[in-house]
Amino acid sequence: MPELLDQGRAGVLVPPGDPVELAVAIRGLRADPARRGELASTGRHRAVSNYEWSSVVADALSLVDLSLNHDRMPEVAYARA
Repeated sequence: MPELLDQGRAGVLVPPGDPVELAVAIRGLRADPARRGELASTGRHRAVSNYEWSSVVADALSLVDLSLNHDRMPEVAYARA
């Protein structure tokens, strides 16, 4: 999850099941409109650039191409525990 939030530049991450930290994060954002704006702007930019329809289609086509050409890829040895 930290990668999705761009290490805190696109959102705030709190530990799961920690209502105190969640309240602290919410209070901090309520008190800082500039920070809220920065997070919103960065989050929107990341969403548009990473999940824009053309990017999603290009990624999907790359996966299809990779799977269709899997027989041409070198063998990978997996270690077993």
